[in-house]
Amino acid sequence: MNVEIVIVGSGVAAAAVADRILKSKPTTSILVLEAGGKVKMKDFSIYQNYVATGGLPYNEYYDEAPPTRGCKGENR
Repeated sequence: MNVEIVIVGSGVAAAAVADRILKSKPTTSILVLEAGGKVKMKDFSIYQNYVATGGLPYNEYYDEAPPTRGCKGENR
């Protein structure tokens, strides 16, 4: 494999550098290496009930009103 540029690390800065290089010279071949393991994705199966019921997980906590009096740091 012939690569012109190797970028070690695939963070935000590496992506920005690769983007700028490709914008200035679109034919450049770039290899981005990352040593980390596979990123564990969030389990979106808990949201499947939303299609059937319209309710999100932990929906019972979304409708709580904020306290109005007797709060620490309250301006009076």
